[in-house]
This record gives sequence, structure tokens and C-alpha cells, in this order.
Amino acid sequence: MNTIALQLVVAAIAVLYFIVTLIVVRRKPGLLWVCAALVALGGILLYWQAYAGVKAFIPHLVMSVLTGLDLFLFRAYTIGMVNNFFFGEGNVGNLIILYGLMLCAVWTTSLAAIHVFARKLESRIWLWFNTLGKSKAPVHLIIGVNPRSISLARSLKGKGRIVVLDDAAHIPNSQRGKMDFFGVIRGIRVESPLVGRLRQEAPWATVIKGTLSLRRLDRWLALESTCVYLLSEDLSNNIAVAIRLDKRGKAQIWFAASGNILTEQLPIAHPRLHLVDPSALSAASLKREEDLYPVRFVKVATDEAGKRLGYVESRFESMVIGFGGCGQGVTEFLYEWGAFVGKDKKQVPLRIDAVDSNMDALVPSFKENHPGLTDGRIVFHAINSESAEFRKLLDERLPALNWVGISLGDDEATMKTALQIAKRFFVMSKNPIQVEGAAIDEQANGANGFVIAVRLESTQAYADTIKFSKENYGVEIIPFGEREKIWTYDNITGGDTAKYARVFYDGYTASAGTVFVSWEDRAKAILASDKTPLWKVQELWRKTSQDYSDYFHRKVKSQLSDLFGPKYEGVWNDIPVTYEDKHYSGADPETEKVLEYLAIGEHLRWEASHRAAGYRPGKAKAEDRKIHTDLVPYESLSEVSKHYDWIVVRTSLKIK
Repeated sequence: MNTIALQLVVAAIAVLYFIVTLIVVRRKPGLLWVCAALVALGGILLYWQAYAGVKAFIPHLVMSVLTGLDLFLFRAYTIGMVNNFFFGEGNVGNLIILYGLMLCAVWTTSLAAIHVFARKLESRIWLWFNTLGKSKAPVHLIIGVNPRSISLARSLKGKGRIVVLDDAAHIPNSQRGKMDFFGVIRGIRVESPLVGRLRQEAPWATVIKGTLSLRRLDRWLALESTCVYLLSEDLSNNIAVAIRLDKRGKAQIWFAASGNILTEQLPIAHPRLHLVDPSALSAASLKREEDLYPVRFVKVATDEAGKRLGYVESRFESMVIGFGGCGQGVTEFLYEWGAFVGKDKKQVPLRIDAVDSNMDALVPSFKENHPGLTDGRIVFHAINSESAEFRKLLDERLPALNWVGISLGDDEATMKTALQIAKRFFVMSKNPIQVEGAAIDEQANGANGFVIAVRLESTQAYADTIKFSKENYGVEIIPFGEREKIWTYDNITGGDTAKYARVFYDGYTASAGTVFVSWEDRAKAILASDKTPLWKVQELWRKTSQDYSDYFHRKVKSQLSDLFGPKYEGVWNDIPVTYEDKHYSGADPETEKVLEYLAIGEHLRWEASHRAAGYRPGKAKAEDRKIHTDLVPYESLSEVSKHYDWIVVRTSLKIK
């Protein structure tokens, strides 16, 4: 091959190499190692030939390797060696090949440097330009890239500037080969594997590197309009970082942590800190899941014409498997929303079987925090959900159960348990003779039978399993607490809660005939009181929580009565704003009976919610010690106190 042809071939190969490496650095930066190794190997082989005069093997090898690797730096003395060992002998072909290798080596080095420095400088330049002055738009700073933060970033569209700080987590040894080029060499991620998903699902969010020091964020942290979110699963680290950031500025900080006696005092000591309890978020989402309302799984009383009468005719029996934070929240939900009035104006029997292998350690703190739940309606079982003892309990209880909730903290284990229970329900209902004990009685399980509620982070992997259970076992498995639903801006910051609670509060205030006090003024009055900071926080939460529950519980009332239909439009006007000598001023005694049942049911719900929140009955009301005088049966209330329940019913009918 002549010199010109060789030059053309080498040039073509070099151009092809440039194109391939450009593609590689964009898609698989780790493969730059392979490209660099091929170039180095070519250089070593050429220099092995050039140093053929060196007879000793070790010096020959060392000189070839060192000089070959030196191609990547394009050193001047390398060119000198080229003249001595190649050009001087008139071997122009080797010289052309060597120059081609030099170009490829320098290109590889430059490309790697550009790739890394661009990544490093990208976030710093962006941050420098965007923190020079005070931001006019609110800044939402999310620390850490994880599934929770991706859901949050998705929900923040249009709410200001969204910045996600990639925390550059360490890479396990088993994953080192899959990481970026310089991520492998340094042992840290150049970009988190989830960042790509974040960029795709929330392109309006800007990602900056977690290696930035906190002082670079001080301009944002100094603004009261800045919101910081710490949603990592490392709850202890969230607390530590939240306290550090709180000392650096005026930003509002939301941090994920378990709600307990240690974490609940943090927002009081640090007013800008806001606790986000993952378990509480999941359990609270049940109040928005109409398909899981207990009223759907009991028998609602009707007259001969099919008109619903406001009370139920069957027991409500349930089981909660997994009694951690979420399981306890599910239990509180069932205790409150499973409180139904019967025909005799008393609460129908309610039973909740709580199952957990660690129950002996969990029960003491639960009872301490819920002193009002000592009526025997919650039965604790310290057994493993995979044991023979559990299967025996399930066979005993399944014929009467309406509702089963499973929250094991692991999606796979939760779905496995749910499918086993669905199969057991199917077998017992179809083949009662083969099972010891009672067979499944559809009437005993209420008008709509039986449901299994599962707490899942994501339902995507289990959609087919849920469908299979319904089609083959006739049992609905309904998920709740999915990450995409609960880790949103409005849910984390309490915006959803306040929005719905405020609707009911405004309606209730207008219906109660008292002096109108706005939502903001009520909060200001509580905060301005001479009570302790702890009482102020608890009182705000109690009132907001009650209004929130009342807003959604009106959907339960609509399942118990036909008074929410268009035929009874305006029936709420027949409930007086203030009590004088009667609760109902209409002319229909049948409607009055239904309204009374709804009012009694509302009192049962209110009483259950307060007991679940840790309140106890007492002769003197003391909110700071969670003692309330109205935690008594409906018939023991004064007529004025009873009318508050009627007003809740009135408001529910009015804002339907």
C-alpha cells in the first residue's frame, strides 16, 4: 500500500473512531475505557517494534508500555522518539499509523475531560447565574433523587423554580461496572441512575450535583419563599440535615421521618421544620379511597321501597396484618370509619384483629398513645403472617370478615399474603365441607362481601396479580398509599388537607349560626393563645383533621341515606341553625328519623376519631391533656351538644 492510500485509510479509521466515541460518551460513558484500551494496545505494539533493539525483555516491555500510554498526553519527547525509531529508518508507514494513534489517544483524553468537566461545571454555572440575586419565583429545593422526590417534582409543575440536588450516593461494588466513566474510577456516581427518569418525568426540574457545598445554597436558604424537601428513606439523616439547614436560613423545610415522641417535638422547637410521616401519609390516603370505605362492606338498612334508612344491619369486622406505623394508622381509620349506628341507635359491633410477629413490643406504646381504645374492639395477635397459627386464625375469622388491610413494608410480601387470603376466601366459599369451622356466609360479610386493601409503593408490577384475584377468586385487592399519589406537593405540605378541610369549615361555620371566623383567623387565635406550644400544634392539627374527615365522611353518609339525592334537594334547610326546642323543623317524620340516625352516626365517628387520637373521657375538658367531656354515648349528651352533630349533617347535605 502506497503512502497516500495508507494516510487515507488511517484518516478514515480515525474519523470513524471519533464518531463512535462521541456516541459512546453520550450513551455509555463507561465504554470509553474500552476505546482507550484499544488505542493504548495499538501504541504499545508499535513501540514494541520500535524498541526491538532492546534485547532484555523487562526493559523492552516497560519502555513499550510507558511510551504507549504516553500517547494520551501527546508529550514532546514522544514525538522525538518517533523521529528516532521510525522516521530515521525511513519507515513512513509506521509513522503514519503512530500519528493516527496519537490523534485517537488525544481525542479520547479530551473527550473524557470534556465529559466530566461539563458535568461538574454544569450545575455550578447554572447555580451561579440563578442565585446572583433574590429569586422572584418561589424555589423548591429537593435534596436527593429517589422515587419519592421524582413524584414530588412531577407535582410541582408551574409552582416556581424546581431544583433537585443529586446526592451522589456511593455505588455498591457489584454495580461499579455499570456506572459512568469517572464514576467508576472515583467510586461515586457522576449521575444517579434515577436522574434520567427524573429528567423524563419532570423536565421542568433542574438537577445540580450534590457535591456542592451548603454555602452555595445560602442565597436560596435565606429566602422565606424557599421550600426544602428531604424525602430520603434514611430517616435519621433527613432529621440531621433538616436541623443543619434550618440554622442556615429562613426556608421552610419538610423532612420525612417516623412520627414519635422525639420527632414530633422538632416542629415546635424549630417552627420552620415540618414532619412528613410516610406511614401517616399512607394511612390518611384511605379517607380518599371511596372503594375502601367500610360502609361499602356492611348491610345498609332499607325499607320495602328500597329507601336507605341511615343505619346498618350487620357487624363490621376487619383484620390488619402488619402493625407498624402504617398498620396502626389503618387501625385508627377502621376504628373511626367503621363506627356505624344500628337500628337500636347504638353502635353496631366492631372488631379489628391486629396481627404482627412483633406485637408484644408494639402494643405497650400503642396503648400508651391511645388510652381511649381500651374497649376490646381491637384484638392483638403476636403471630407471624406466614405461620400455621395465622392460618388457623384466618380460618376462624374469615367467615365474618368484611375488610382485610395488609401493610408489611414490602410490596412483594404484601401481595403474596393478599393473594393467599383471596385464595383461602375462595376455597372456603366454594368448598365449605373441606374446611374446619364455618363456611363463608355472604350475608355475614355484608351486602358487598369482602375486600383486601394492600399498602403498595407501586402497583405497576402487580396489576396482573390484582386482576387475577378478581377474575379467578372473586376477591378485590385494592391498593392504597401508592407513591405517585401520596408523595405530591399538596399532600406533603398539607395543602390537600387544608383545601378540603377549609371547604367543610366554611360550610359548617355558615350553618352553625355563630359569628363567622375565617380559617386564617381561627389559626391565628389558636397560635395567639396563652397555651403551650405543644397544645397549639395539637389543637391546629385536631381541628384541621376533624374538618378534613367530615368533608370526606359526607360520602359515607350519602351511602347510608337517600337524602343526598336530587329528590331531597334543600332538606338541610329543615335543620335549624341553632337549637331551641327541636333538631328538625320539617314535616316528614320519616326524614327526621333518617337525619337522627345520621347525627348519631356522626357522633360515633367523632368519638372514635378522638379516642384514636389519644383522647380520654373526663368530667372537665382539658385539651392540653387530651381529655374531653363529650366522649360519651349520644343519649348522654345535652341537646345543645347533640345539635352540633345535626349541624355536621346539615353541612354535609348542603355542600354535597
